[in-house]
Amino acid sequence: MTADTILSIIKDHFTTAFFLIILLALLFSTLYFLIYKKLLRGTATLSIKPTIVTFMLIGYLMMVAGVTVFNRSPYMMGSMDLTLFGSYIEAWNDFSVKNWQYVTLNIVMFLPLGILLPLLHDRFKKAVWTILAGILLTLSIETFQYFTGFGVFEFDDLFNNTLGAIIGYGLTMSVLKVWNKRFLQAVGYLSPLILTSLAFAIIFVTYSLKEFGNLSIVPNQKVDMTETTVILDVMLEETNHLPAPVYQVNSYSEAEAKKFAETFFEQMELDTSDMDVNRDAETGFFYVQGDPGYSLWFEFIDGSYSLKNFLFEENIQPIDTDESNLLNELNRFGITLPETAELHHLGLGEYEWKTHLYEEGNSLIDGTLYVEYFSDKTIKTMNHSMITYNKVRDKPIKTKQQAFNQLMDGSFKWFEGDIRKIEVKDVELTYFLDSKGFYQPVYSFKSIINGSNNEILIPAL
Repeated sequence: MTADTILSIIKDHFTTAFFLIILLALLFSTLYFLIYKKLLRGTATLSIKPTIVTFMLIGYLMMVAGVTVFNRSPYMMGSMDLTLFGSYIEAWNDFSVKNWQYVTLNIVMFLPLGILLPLLHDRFKKAVWTILAGILLTLSIETFQYFTGFGVFEFDDLFNNTLGAIIGYGLTMSVLKVWNKRFLQAVGYLSPLILTSLAFAIIFVTYSLKEFGNLSIVPNQKVDMTETTVILDVMLEETNHLPAPVYQVNSYSEAEAKKFAETFFEQMELDTSDMDVNRDAETGFFYVQGDPGYSLWFEFIDGSYSLKNFLFEENIQPIDTDESNLLNELNRFGITLPETAELHHLGLGEYEWKTHLYEEGNSLIDGTLYVEYFSDKTIKTMNHSMITYNKVRDKPIKTKQQAFNQLMDGSFKWFEGDIRKIEVKDVELTYFLDSKGFYQPVYSFKSIINGSNNEILIPAL
């Protein structure tokens, strides 16, 4: 769940939570002033600060419930991930804004709990009580998600939420110590925040100093291979492989992506003066309203995009055509294809060109271009991921045998349960885009896994 999604959920629930708190405050006031004070003639006085903090805590808990429970659909009951720091390893390997947001937001989400509890009652000024409250709350959420299927019981969530409560507690206690002019103690209470910030700083500095990016195909944890039968139907040379080139793609900033979209639509003679623009951390969404209307989804990291034509007449249907008509229509979009691109007819009106690792000078062209052709002689859907990569330098790589040893060790990514049998039919050197936009060499083990065709990717550098 991204930051934008969570903020949207909080915004959606804020008004509801606010009015519920107002109603609760009115009910509480009625019970206290009319019933307790007047009818029952109670003498206990109402403390303002704990009351305000209590209502703030109630509102906060409503927000947490909205984010963790009420805005999810049941997925699969009994899902559990007890890997410590698995979310950190995944965020490191993928190194996307979305994954790091997931980690940091799980910490930030429990900051208010740690901030409010010491203000609610003096008991929570002892760290052990606030930490225990943080553990109990997140354990309740994770257990509820486990038994209902509204989420996955994740040990990392328990760790991150508790850390957030500790940091929040430290913030409140440090302010109280500064208020009492105990500055050295205030610094001590800030140590969880300081150490956490330092750890994240080390992670991001280390990443920025790396020559190349990280690969999302690197696993968070090893696959259990103890009960797996592996059959190798190909010879693996043990001698060192020749150095392989590393390539780099032309990545785009948000402004460059917007300019690309404007130029793209203008080539189609569309008016971009009222073009709608939305974005998340890694993708831009561009819309041209009208008749016809188009949407363009654009990936910043490599410039791949998806085009969709909407609001066209129902009697316009997909039809087949020849390649020359398709190429002429592509010219309308300013697209030319390499001569080696092979056309494949996938279905009625559906076509795809493929280019596999085509070297042209110091460039490499790889990927596919998918289109749908309609009876008004236009392409209305397009997925363009045929990318040109520029050579950076040659790098030494592992042998196929070394890569196979990693496979046997379970050092590969796999999501589909236990592996009973792997039959390796072929192995080839291919490429995979890393988190910095470099196209790195990887070994692809073409295999039959549990009876189905699949592949296992192992980094080659």
